[in-house]
Formats: sequence, C-alpha cells, structure tokens
Amino acid sequence: MTQKGGALFGYTDLYGGYDGGQAEYVRVPYADFGPRKVPDFLTDEQVLFLTDIFPTGYSGIDWAEVRGGEFIAVFGAGPVGIMAAKSAWLRGAARVVIIDTQQYRLDKAKETTRCETILWESHDQVVQLIRDMSEGRGPMSASIAWASSPTATSSTAPRPLSTLKKARLKCWKPA
Repeated sequence: MTQKGGALFGYTDLYGGYDGGQAEYVRVPYADFGPRKVPDFLTDEQVLFLTDIFPTGYSGIDWAEVRGGEFIAVFGAGPVGIMAAKSAWLRGAARVVIIDTQQYRLDKAKETTRCETILWESHDQVVQLIRDMSEGRGPMSASIAWASSPTATSSTAPRPLSTLKKARLKCWKPA
C-alpha cells in the first residue's frame, strides 16, 4: 500500500508517519479538513483538553468497556490518567482508584478527580491494596495509562497486574 487514506500524529509509517503533535508549533497537513471552530463563548482554557488528553483518557475507559457500577483502577496519574479517571466517573463507575509511582502526581489526581490513590511501591503491594479495596475481587476494569517516570528503572516501573485475573484488563499506552 503506497497511499494512505489518513494519518495520525505520533504514529509510525503505518498510520501516515507524521511526527507527534506535542509541541508549541506543529505542521498540520490538510488542516482545512480537520479542525472545528471553537464558539466565541468558550475560552482556550475551557477547550484545551478536548484536543488530545481528554479523548485519549476517554478512549481507555471506553476500551475497558466501563458501563457503570464498576470498581476501576487507572494506572498513571498524569494528564491522560486523570482524564481516564474523570471519564470513568462520567461512565458511571462506582469507585475509581489511581495508581502511580510519584506522590505529587497522586496529590494532583486526588485534588482534581475525587479518586482514591495508591502510591506504587511494589507489584505485590499494589495487588494486595486493590484486592483489599475491592473485598478480594479486584477491579472490574483496569485502565493502564502510564508513561514511565523519569526516575523509573526496569525494576521499578509498573507492569500490568496480570495477577488481577478477574478484571477485564485492557492495556493501552499512549504513543
């Protein structure tokens, strides 16, 4: 296949080969077809997260098939994880917990999402805390939305909690 019908920023040549869009300035091929006009009564700050971070977090919750009433675990308290947690509430989750390796990120997540938080210290510790919080059942869905911490090493970085076998575990990692 030599011609593509579309492309996504930040993906490989399979999806158009455009470099990522996380920059102050970005060249947007065919920009006259994609953007939508923001109504004058909305400020830039009000719509900022609608362009990337919110849709990514929402997609993770959508892919986890959250329908309402579930206990949801979100791995990663960065912007995407925070939006995933907010999306879980929008989809009717009964309880949402965010797990991260950095306390300052958890503090911001708790402040902005009203979620419970877990500071990742070890794989076994996180599994046990989640089981304790859910009366031994584990989350109904676990949305994995982390980016490695700048200080994480291969031995300290989170890995999927495969021991929570009852969860519909959907792993996704933004590009």
